[in-house]
Amino acid sequence: MRISDSSAQRPICTDGVGFIDDLQEVGEAIQHAQNTWEGASNKLHLGPGNLVSQAEKMRRLGAKASKALPVQVVEQAIESDVAHPALPSVLAVTETPPVPS
Repeated sequence: MRISDSSAQRPICTDGVGFIDDLQEVGEAIQHAQNTWEGASNKLHLGPGNLVSQAEKMRRLGAKASKALPVQVVEQAIESDVAHPALPSVLAVTETPPVPS
C-alpha cells in the first residue's frame, strides 16, 4: 500500500496544517500583545511628557505619594523628557524666573 493511498494519513496532514495555522495565529497575537505593551511602556516612561516624569514634576512641586517610583525608572524618564528638543521641560527649571522690573 502506498502512503498517498492511505486514508489514515489524511487526518494527520489536516491536523498538521491546522496546528501550523494555530501556531501562526498565536504568534500574531503574541506580536500584537508585545507591540501594545511597548506602546504602553513608552507612554509610561519614555518621550516628552511621559507619565513618570510628570509624576516626578508633581512630587518636586510638593505632591505627596505613599510610595516612591524606582529611581532608575525616574532617571530614565527624566532623561527622556528633557532630551526631547521640541518641548521645554519643567524639570530643567529649578527656580522661579525673575520678574522683569
